[in-house]
Amino acid sequence: MIVNKTTGNPSELPCTVYTEAVKDPSLETHVITSFAIIYTMQFVLGVTGNLAVICLTYRNSRLQTVQNLFILNLAMSDLIVCIVSLPITPITSIYKNWYFGDIMCHALPWIQGISVFIATFSLTAIALDRYFLIVKPLRKRLTKNEAKYMMCILWITSGMITLPYAANMILTDLPNLCGKFCSENWSSPSLRRTYTVFVLLIQFICPFLIMGFCYFRIFQRLQERTNAKIRRNTFVLVSMVVLFGFSWFPQNIANMLLEFNEYQFVEFEYGEIKRDYSYIVSLVTHSIAMMNNVVNPVLYGLLNPTFVEMLRKTCSEWKSSFSKLRRLETVSSNTTLV
Repeated sequence: MIVNKTTGNPSELPCTVYTEAVKDPSLETHVITSFAIIYTMQFVLGVTGNLAVICLTYRNSRLQTVQNLFILNLAMSDLIVCIVSLPITPITSIYKNWYFGDIMCHALPWIQGISVFIATFSLTAIALDRYFLIVKPLRKRLTKNEAKYMMCILWITSGMITLPYAANMILTDLPNLCGKFCSENWSSPSLRRTYTVFVLLIQFICPFLIMGFCYFRIFQRLQERTNAKIRRNTFVLVSMVVLFGFSWFPQNIANMLLEFNEYQFVEFEYGEIKRDYSYIVSLVTHSIAMMNNVVNPVLYGLLNPTFVEMLRKTCSEWKSSFSKLRRLETVSSNTTLV
């Protein structure tokens, strides 16, 4: 049943709550509960894992290799996605309203876009660095300072590429519907589709072609070698690329389908919307994509035994400091009682 509501001002026309007007599987209690658990776990594990990678890499010069600097870049982008995207996206997908203001309507898509570009660009930079290390060993290696400059360039480039997306977002009202809605507002559908295809090429297809070529040549060269450590590290890096591709592939496919047909996941009956599956599809594909942010820190640990060693040492130091603090509190308490 559609329920009309007013804001309490007699001069304003009644509006319909979207979630009451259209049947949507994402509103079912068991669905909301399931995704609340999934997103909470992803948030806690993603923030904890990536923050650990960032802090340990900054604190320990032994971890600051060229390859690890790009991994640090990747961890930073994953952390930003966990903090910004993980809490807001499911709320918007479930309640179908925008509660975060005009600035965030522009900022959130921009931040998310930059973070995803940084992830693909960083993985590509790692693949290229690995390619020159193994396939072209006589070529001059990238220095740490050069890697830092490249990291800055990647952030600036990502920001410029995703700026049109942020600029074409608008916070608006929809006729007869309650609340505010943050959506794209391009001057023409063809321009929006052209930009979407461009982003797919630059963000997903071209980087994966480059990484595919690099790792194919690397594995060809490794067949001539017996260095188990190089083989193992390369396998872990390839796993990072494959997992990133598989986790973001459903999201890219869903976005592309919706771009060319916004009613792709909508069921009609007698010319009216009977059931809208768009939001449940968005939640499923987005939660799969976010799993990448949780898995990456685990792969960093497999890639860098030094990282695991430093993590254990840091945890041991924290445990020791906490034990000393507890003992001091106990002594202080006993002294006070005496």
